[in-house]
Amino acid sequence: PLSQLRRRGVKKAVKAGVQVVEETDFAVFWQLLEANLMARYQTKPVHSLQEIMLLKSRSPHNIRLFSAYCGSEIVGGTVLYIDGAVVKTQYISASEAGRHIGALDFLFSSLLDRFAAEGYRYFDFGTSNFKTSDDLHTSLIFQKEGFGGRAVCYDTYQYDL
Repeated sequence: PLSQLRRRGVKKAVKAGVQVVEETDFAVFWQLLEANLMARYQTKPVHSLQEIMLLKSRSPHNIRLFSAYCGSEIVGGTVLYIDGAVVKTQYISASEAGRHIGALDFLFSSLLDRFAAEGYRYFDFGTSNFKTSDDLHTSLIFQKEGFGGRAVCYDTYQYDL
């Protein structure tokens, strides 16, 4: 179940009139994503806008964008990779206004309900470790556990060939 904190975020988003839409044009979300990644982490997305659009064109049912809007303003979104029984987040971002009104809480609550109803078994929020080490990023895991997620340890093996 959602944590009390996430449920409060969902209520704030509903009160603010946030709506979730699926989109095929990634440009507006990509601007938000790039700005956030640069401001917060001094980095860029792994894929450029052109690269993600090319991948989307090659796998239109497997790469999907869901955005959260408050009126006509994008306040958050996520790019999902979907295959078999798994829905995996690849990119997640929210504007300052979106963070204030719980846009991602509403977005993920909606998506968890939607994909569960469609028969998907797993919703993968991705890794929760720092990019520079295997250390657990506690604020990331806290957010994911707030949606009912649980950590899974991945073993890594190296073989000399």
